[in-house]
Amino acid sequence: MGAFLNKPETNKYNESGEGNGLRYGVASMQGWRVEMEDAHHAQLTLNGTLSDWSYFAVFDGHAGALVSAHCAS
Repeated sequence: MGAFLNKPETNKYNESGEGNGLRYGVASMQGWRVEMEDAHHAQLTLNGTLSDWSYFAVFDGHAGALVSAHCAS
């Protein structure tokens, strides 16, 4: 069936956190794809003089997990 499964993978990944005056939540599901292609990064406090800044990002794999996983790390 190509890059798709015969039935969707419906297990869900959930993550949440709080700090620096913020709360966040993340949820993801692989779905019909052969592998989970997306990744995320959540950093509530940056280093040094940016300690009151936070960083949140979602990386879309676009037909592969390698680049999105690298960007998230």
